[in-house]
Amino acid sequence: MGYDYIDYSFPEIPENLPILEGLFRIDSNKLVYVQLISDTTENYDELNPKGNWELNDTSKEINKRDFQIIRNLKGDFNSYEFFILKIFGHIGRGSRLAYNFDENTRTLLISAENLKIISLSGKCERLTLWKYVKAYADAFNYYYYVTDSFLDLFALYEERGTLILEPLIIPKVFPIPTGYGKKIRMDTKRINDDHCAEVGVSGSIILASVNNAYHDPSIPIYQLKEPVWNYFGYVIEGYNQPVWVFYYKDVDKCEQKILTLAMELLKPIAYWLFQVTPSLKKHLEPLGEAPLHIFIQFEDIGKWENIREDEFECLQENGSFHIQFQGRAIFFEIPNSFIKQLKGSDNNGERVLLRALLKSFAKLITKRCGTCDLTDKSINEIVEIYAPLGIKKQMFLFMDSTEGLLINNNLPPLRLIQYHDIQEQSLGIITELTNWNFANLQSNRQKDEVCKAIVEIYVKRLKRQIKNFYWKDLLNNLIGTFDAVLHTGKKIHVFSPYQEACFPNDSVFIQRLMEDRSKIDQTLTCVRTLIEVIIAEPPNGSKITNSDDLDKMLAIIHNIIEWATVADLFYYNLLKSDFIFGAGGRIITPMQDLEKGYTAFLKEKTQESLEGSYNHYKEMFDYCRKTKNSDKSSISREMNEAIIAEFGLNINQISRFFSCLIHSTELFICPEQQGPVYTLSKNEFKKRIIQSLNWKEREVDRALDEFSLSNRKKWENPPKGFTFEADIAPWKFRRRLSHARRPLLIGPEPKEDPIILWGSLNSERALTYIGELIDEGRYDPTYSVPEMRSYIAEILKIKGEAFTHFIEKWFKRNTKWFIRANVPIPFGSDTSASENLGDIDILAIDEKREIIYSIECKNLNFGRNAREMANEIIRLYQGSDEEEAWVIKHKKRDKWLKINYKKILLYYSLPLKQYKIKSFVLTSEVIPSLFLHEIDPDMPVYSFTQLEKGDLKLF
Repeated sequence: MGYDYIDYSFPEIPENLPILEGLFRIDSNKLVYVQLISDTTENYDELNPKGNWELNDTSKEINKRDFQIIRNLKGDFNSYEFFILKIFGHIGRGSRLAYNFDENTRTLLISAENLKIISLSGKCERLTLWKYVKAYADAFNYYYYVTDSFLDLFALYEERGTLILEPLIIPKVFPIPTGYGKKIRMDTKRINDDHCAEVGVSGSIILASVNNAYHDPSIPIYQLKEPVWNYFGYVIEGYNQPVWVFYYKDVDKCEQKILTLAMELLKPIAYWLFQVTPSLKKHLEPLGEAPLHIFIQFEDIGKWENIREDEFECLQENGSFHIQFQGRAIFFEIPNSFIKQLKGSDNNGERVLLRALLKSFAKLITKRCGTCDLTDKSINEIVEIYAPLGIKKQMFLFMDSTEGLLINNNLPPLRLIQYHDIQEQSLGIITELTNWNFANLQSNRQKDEVCKAIVEIYVKRLKRQIKNFYWKDLLNNLIGTFDAVLHTGKKIHVFSPYQEACFPNDSVFIQRLMEDRSKIDQTLTCVRTLIEVIIAEPPNGSKITNSDDLDKMLAIIHNIIEWATVADLFYYNLLKSDFIFGAGGRIITPMQDLEKGYTAFLKEKTQESLEGSYNHYKEMFDYCRKTKNSDKSSISREMNEAIIAEFGLNINQISRFFSCLIHSTELFICPEQQGPVYTLSKNEFKKRIIQSLNWKEREVDRALDEFSLSNRKKWENPPKGFTFEADIAPWKFRRRLSHARRPLLIGPEPKEDPIILWGSLNSERALTYIGELIDEGRYDPTYSVPEMRSYIAEILKIKGEAFTHFIEKWFKRNTKWFIRANVPIPFGSDTSASENLGDIDILAIDEKREIIYSIECKNLNFGRNAREMANEIIRLYQGSDEEEAWVIKHKKRDKWLKINYKKILLYYSLPLKQYKIKSFVLTSEVIPSLFLHEIDPDMPVYSFTQLEKGDLKLF
């Protein structure tokens, strides 16, 4: 579980005490005293092996020692918190260990078997047991869990993320079904699946210890736990014989870096041999049950990692594999020239490799058996079935080097927001809301005020927590955390398409992806907000920064954002629920009536995002495509002029400035630092930027003004020219004072030359984010200069026209209908309409089924908060003084068309027949209002994703 051992001088253990002990650090200010209590087998009765192990006297001695050890530790480590982990190892005899419970010192008694299970389950990191014991203590103030199994209770905690359960409908006595933790036990066994596999040749076959390489029971690829004959590799099970893939070189002769790379390259080969098992198995049957071995050699393997573009250009693509045979072993050498065939987003190179491996098997079968039915034709059939040309790919040697978010640059371990801490922070909130009579809350405005009061409680609590720490320590920790979460989120986004292609039978993939993305997004928002609070109000405390306290701060931030969002939902009349109360003085966010719809939206959005990431996936790995198009990228003069007016710097200047932040070590801004957090004094920062970019000081000052955050005494007080609602409130999006747009953090000290901190990955994301906002028309121009407002309006117009044109081409490509775009009403010289109804964006006439479709196309960005969702609903269904609702206006077009459609038929010389008229609104992406608002049956609203997935079945 990653505990750090501390060499500590313990008092001598008495002879009669059956314990081993050690001290470990689990967080910067937390220690765990680990005590292994083992059955000495004294008085063991072989005739009664399940007898008792008497521990009464031993328990007293252990408790006395606990008291002594903790007293010593508190003296030697007086700023630390402690946790006692008692591991109970016995040989099956019944026993009971009594220990003194000290509420100031967390204690967990666990069997060695259960500790091994949860350690191998993948559900246990450094602080899991610490938090579990705290959750256990908190929950028992309100519930009594009926169970005698640690695993059953731990399974409940792991499944729900907490032991503080939801509202009062949960009984005080909560029985946990026997065997509730059985799934953890079984999953751990299946995931790791430690066992022995045969390796070797007849007469000298040995058993080698292996475990699951993918930690997935459905993928029978196993990795050696230790070298065999000084070789490392994988075994593929599922054939009649074990099929081994080894790296050809002795472990002793390999650098660790090279061995790690070799294992990464062998794994895709093992994957493809696993994939073809159903077809290849019968062809290998004549070889018998003895193991088969493939030794893979990579020519000059050092070149396979981070190959440079100039080296790539020099490679010749016509390389061939060198294959030899020795007994039941295949020696397979892959030349450097093959690297070129692995380029791009498809699996063309891997198909070539798979075909060569299958041909080598055919030759081996022929050599061993005389005949072979694994013909070239059957090999081609196998390749087409199991490796169809596409993104079912395993070797990712090429990716855009500018995508630094995929590079782990000394990042700390990923840590996401902890659900138990969120629940724990809600305890006792109701006791602080003494001014409210919840029985008389009727209007949404009153509920909105209660939510704001809860937000205020959490804000005060957050500030009390923060002030105990030192601002620079907190920011160093949080910047690294933020970059680690960005890195993980990017990996999920980029590699999701390949994962779905390679593991199509993973039925819970979308659900798991939705949960992962949701947790990553929540963590990013909370960490970013905490950074903004700290830099705005830098604390000067002395407490050591630690993960547990940061978890609590992020949990408070989460609750602030959640309750502020609920306040907005009440304010905009999107929420009708009443408050719910839980045990421990909790008040639960009342989102029941939105939960089902919003969950459905998230699922649809995740699917849409997954499908949308296919294009990005191709861009990441399609080397040729990037090089061909690189010289075609052009920035419009209008955009550049708008950016200069808005930021005081042109596009090129902004890009070069951010490049210095992103590639700080490589571009010699900070050659002495390796990240993930970079720091320089302000004067030194300016000096190095001036030298690197040949800038004037005023240009650096302008960049700092636009892309940094600094001390402003109080977080909630906006600087001049900004507002809390638009620029500070973290539940709002596209804020000007967001860390998402301002990666540089200017500290409060030293006063004459303050420290600047930043992270390279967030700097890259900030540059991309600003570009995306402007390029996609999502940049909020409310407080912008006229040039930017004009440009954003033009972008939105162009996007709208482009979407309509795209839909026109889609219908022409996918139907045989008569299609026209931008058909005006009144039509031609017709003046029958009493008002100008605008255009029918897409007129689609299905002559065969005698239906005319009138489609209103809307290129939208989905609402990301209550205000934006409310605006969606207003624009779609309700309208405003400035603009009529889109649905209402399109209904008027629908009405006109039902009366006048024959005029259109005559104009286009189409046969005059009786047509049905069907009208709907089509949005460019899934939007939440489709799920949160009652759909108008006379004018449905669909997303293009629905149209594309359902094809024409939608009609």
